[in-house]
Amino acid sequence: MIRVLVTGATGKMGRRVIDLVHADPELELVGAITHRTHPALGRDAGELAGIGPLGVVLEHDCTRPLSQTHVIVDFSVAEAALAYIHLAAAHTKAIVVGTTGFTVSQHEEIRRLSQNMPCLIAPNMSVGVNVMLHV
Repeated sequence: MIRVLVTGATGKMGRRVIDLVHADPELELVGAITHRTHPALGRDAGELAGIGPLGVVLEHDCTRPLSQTHVIVDFSVAEAALAYIHLAAAHTKAIVVGTTGFTVSQHEEIRRLSQNMPCLIAPNMSVGVNVMLHV
């Protein structure tokens, strides 16, 4: 069982990732993170995603679920995503980032940090777009 922590959990893609994690029998949602001022803090992540209660409460701090996490899936904003990448590197956790808007210096920092853990940065998760990028 792969244990997943979703950051940016209240956004459109974050809610979709929660739904997909829940639907996959090989995955387990262990945490859902959003901004510290988001009005949904404390609500059940599954209810927010429209799939019913999952027993995973939306939090703003990764500390509690991080020890249980195998992979972080991030769809937040560049500044927050960079902080999550730092966290993944410090704790040797895998991370998948679908966030956009990184600066050149942030990309360089991500390259440096990604030497210490599995890291996939894909600012567009569309299969068609990624095929076109390789063509």
